[in-house]
Formats: sequence, C-alpha cells, structure tokens
Amino acid sequence: MARYPERPLPWVSKPYGPDEDAWDEAKDQARRTIYRWAAEGRYGTYTDLVREVTAIEWLDGAFTHHGTQIGVLLGQVSMEELDRIEDRPLLSALVVGKEESMPTSGFWGMLQELGIEDPATEMGRLEFWSNEVKLALGYYGSRLP
Repeated sequence: MARYPERPLPWVSKPYGPDEDAWDEAKDQARRTIYRWAAEGRYGTYTDLVREVTAIEWLDGAFTHHGTQIGVLLGQVSMEELDRIEDRPLLSALVVGKEESMPTSGFWGMLQELGIEDPATEMGRLEFWSNEVKLALGYYGSRLP
C-alpha cells in the first residue's frame, strides 16, 4: 500500500519517447489491461502486457531498452493510481517477470522511492508482494476504468 509522494518524482510526468500522444495511449492501454486482469482475479507477465499495449513500439518486446520502457510505463501508470491521502495498493504488483513469477527490480526500486522499505530477503519480498497482489486484486478488480 502506498500514497502519492509529497515531492513529485521527475520520471513520473515525462513521456518515454518523442510521441506524447502515443505514450498517453500506451498508459491507457496498460491500465485497462491490468484492471481487466484484476477483475479476472489474476496477474500477468510483462510480455503479456506488451502484447496488449499497441500504441508504442516494442522493438525487443518487454526487454525494449533493457526493460526501461516497460518499467517507466508501469511506474507511471501505478503512480497515477495513487492518492495523496488514501493508501492504495500498487497496480504494477499485478505484472511479473515470466521467469521470476514476481515483479522485477523496477518494482522494488519504486517502493524505495515511495518511502516503503524493500524487504531484505526473498521470503520477505514474496510475502510483501503476495499481500500487495491480494490487495490490488480486491481494489482494482472492482473498478474497471
């Protein structure tokens, strides 16, 4: 659970790439997809999400720009779902690496930027993530955009 930070994070408001309209559409496509997954009671992989987001190019699939493109996309979509007062689950908890079956480094880095302590162990991360998934499914699953 998180709140929108008091100090804006510089990467949150900048489009990734030159086409701001395409970037905004990509964020909308990602948001709708993840909300749908939540309504279905499931999460998906970065690769699954890339297949659904057609507004921008994915030259190397989810690995485009070493995963930075999907990371910024998910980070921005997640931040836009947060509120300054109400704690909310992170929407990006519902997107995982295919091999890891958990979120990758960008998710954990965003936690730190939000002032949430990154669990020190793999078991701690699994516990944190499992709880966040349960909360995200309940919260976003009932709120299709």
